[in-house]
Amino acid sequence: MHPVTALNEVIYKFKRYKQNDFDERDYWRLVDAVRGVQIFGGIGSGKSSGSGRDLALTFLKSGFGGIVLTGKVDEKDRWEEYFKDTPSRSDHDRIVFEPGGKYKFNPLKYELERAPEQGGGYTDNIVSLFMSIVKMGNRIDGSSEGAGKEPFWILAMERCIKASVDLLKLAKKGKDLEEKSKVEFIVTNQEFNPISESGHLDLTINNIAKVLRDTPTGNGHYNKFFKLNEPDTSEHHKQLQAWANESYTVYCLVWAAWYITCLEEKLNVRANELKQLKTSNTYEYERVLPKFKKQQEHLESNSRTFDVISSYFLSELSTLAEKTRSSILEHFFAFAAPFRSGLLADYFAMDTSDEILPERTFEGKVIILNFPVKKYLQLGVYAQAIYKKLWQQAVERRKVGKMTRPVFIWIDEAQYFINQDDVMFQTTARSSKACTVLISQNISNYYATIGGANSKALVDSLLGNLATKIFHNNNDHVTNEWASNTIEKDYRNVQTTSDTKVSISKEYQYQFLPKNFTLLKTGGERNDRKIHAVITVADKKWSNDKNFVIASFQQKEY
Repeated sequence: MHPVTALNEVIYKFKRYKQNDFDERDYWRLVDAVRGVQIFGGIGSGKSSGSGRDLALTFLKSGFGGIVLTGKVDEKDRWEEYFKDTPSRSDHDRIVFEPGGKYKFNPLKYELERAPEQGGGYTDNIVSLFMSIVKMGNRIDGSSEGAGKEPFWILAMERCIKASVDLLKLAKKGKDLEEKSKVEFIVTNQEFNPISESGHLDLTINNIAKVLRDTPTGNGHYNKFFKLNEPDTSEHHKQLQAWANESYTVYCLVWAAWYITCLEEKLNVRANELKQLKTSNTYEYERVLPKFKKQQEHLESNSRTFDVISSYFLSELSTLAEKTRSSILEHFFAFAAPFRSGLLADYFAMDTSDEILPERTFEGKVIILNFPVKKYLQLGVYAQAIYKKLWQQAVERRKVGKMTRPVFIWIDEAQYFINQDDVMFQTTARSSKACTVLISQNISNYYATIGGANSKALVDSLLGNLATKIFHNNNDHVTNEWASNTIEKDYRNVQTTSDTKVSISKEYQYQFLPKNFTLLKTGGERNDRKIHAVITVADKKWSNDKNFVIASFQQKEY
């Protein structure tokens, strides 16, 4: 189906309470959707079955792609029902990523392999992703996002991760080059079957852990490695092979060194060819010289990287005081543990399935992350938060034009998932044609979740950048007062009566009193399945000539 792409196009019509007909001033357009939505409502208020359901169906009917995060165990079933109620959408547009399914997603490998012209493959970005996952883990364990370990240990762990990532990248290039050129350079490690070593040099948390675990300790390893790596005698090669059998780190260093050697030999051959070409064909020489210079820069860059990592693993880390070294590595291993066994290891630490790449949502796919928090607890939060972050980054870097398909991120029980990244994402979501929908019981959930000294400022910033706010029945006075303040006050006529006269004066009062949120209809048989909510949209005057309206939603009978 052709998606709605024009920002001014109407995608939904709100129906005012006590009004039989729609009014064009109550229409909701794509430009409103891409500025974000926040839905608040108490338990049983009808927020999911009322406004939530209507907006979800609107996104599907409009051809949007997107991701759905799951807090409750029935969220997947709910979205399967939405697809059934949207005949224009095929089941092929719905992809469920869940335990027991066939899909996997390795965030580090995804970051490594995405297009270099879009910032992919850079070690610093991979390390940044790694550390952001650590922050997620701190928050899940009860620390605020702003809190963390002492700066020294954080910086030290970043350094060892960066060196490990660079080592695995170079080692993989060396192994791939050997397989591609079919030259005889074979070095194995006892942990692997030399005949079938698929994935053993991939960028995974498990392989990073092995690099750090097998780093030699003590002095003299740097000189020993480079002496044995010289192609002088077969005896040296045997000793190097024996060392690689004992240490995965040395095994990776051998392949990384092999890659640098191959680059050097290739460049030397090309340099000799250019010397001859310079005298025989000046025009051709000038034509190919820029490419040669790029190859030189490539070699210099990789050689510098290899010098840094070989020095780090064979001299610096290996000679640290035992207590210091153990503390650095323990910080890493404590974080890496969930990714080395169990749910996260099975689905977020090895391969990446093309079907669930974040970019598939740009084609209209809706990816349901069925790791509900109520079932998988902190692992469910962890898994979905990782994917959410990478999806948001993918959305922010895509090129957007008039015909670009809008996408959405749907988060019911949003208090489990919001973080500082959402604050920054929402500031540019409109230009990315990304619709954010957050659903939660009350604003206090958000304050408690983000935590830290700046929690209120961060939450207020996030909500301030969500242009559409929908308030269902609520018994939380903090949320109700916040909602009344969001709608703002206005001058109202107040009548006073005395013994002699009746006078009317103007007072600056709430347009919608906090207590009135407790009286909104919540659906069900006693309300004829009608759900009421107060809605305000930035820069919108409704058909009642106010900046808010009471809208009515019809609850579906199941």
